[in-house]
Amino acid sequence: MVTRKEYEELLASLLKIESPYFHEEKIMEYVNEWLNENGVPARIHNYFDERITGFHGQNVCGVMDSGKPGPTIFVGGHLDTVNLCDGWTKEPFGAEIEGDKMYGVGALDMKSGDASMLLALKHFAKECYKDKEFKGKVLYQFASVEEGPFGLGTMLRCASCNEEFFVSNDKEKWLRVGRRTKK
Repeated sequence: MVTRKEYEELLASLLKIESPYFHEEKIMEYVNEWLNENGVPARIHNYFDERITGFHGQNVCGVMDSGKPGPTIFVGGHLDTVNLCDGWTKEPFGAEIEGDKMYGVGALDMKSGDASMLLALKHFAKECYKDKEFKGKVLYQFASVEEGPFGLGTMLRCASCNEEFFVSNDKEKWLRVGRRTKK
């Protein structure tokens, strides 16, 4: 079970890493290392968006595959934030807790969702992935830039495995779970 302390520590570590769009290298390295250190196979996917932005970026992605037929679940988030602006009343990269709220650039969009998904992947890997009963695949991606041809959902476009479910926590307080319809 994920504890509040575990969640707050991970979220705080994400919030303390500056990751404005087009400058996400540090957070991509951090998340890739964190996943691998916690038993979740992951790698950095380097890309070049020649057509639209001319940007060289990175996404963190991975697959937990049981090797047995079953549903495929996609979990995805983005790690970029907006550029820092004026008007902050809290330290933007301080991860300050006041009451039940933690403040920082990207806390709502979408590092709090990323922390939830990272911890879910960690606990799934520890408790279920090697389990003989697990059937199917879990695909995951943490995109550097949410928009554009290599942003959130890239893995869905690139994968050839007919994903059956996806989970995303972008810009909402709850997880959206959708089922892909077969044509």
